[in-house]
Amino acid sequence: MIAIGINDSTFDINIGKHRVFLCETKKNLEKLISISQKNDIDIGFIGLTLVINKLLSPVPWARNLSYSDKDVKLYDEVIKKVAKENNVPFCSMHDLLNDKDLDDGLYPNSQGHKKIFFRVKDFLKKEFNNFEQ
Repeated sequence: MIAIGINDSTFDINIGKHRVFLCETKKNLEKLISISQKNDIDIGFIGLTLVINKLLSPVPWARNLSYSDKDVKLYDEVIKKVAKENNVPFCSMHDLLNDKDLDDGLYPNSQGHKKIFFRVKDFLKKEFNNFEQ
């Protein structure tokens, strides 16, 4: 299971651009898929969780950065699209958590992690026949 992309969506206020452009994120995902296919490794992607804009614009621990749920959704859609185009399972997360699951606006707390665990567990059982609990 591969969970990447939320940090790609980070906007650097000082330079006026995202940490990683959407097109680069897409290329990176396609490269991961290619490597896994060449090595006969089954993979799946875990989608991005929501972020709380008011707590992350700017990010308190990195004042030059900000997160926006609008941007996170764009990056999540790219991950979902690349997964679909390459027949790679995608586990959606954006609808799972709420503000109470993210104490700092970005990182899931124990309640949020518990929700993620059960969603991923169910996803693995459904998508990967050889998954053992």
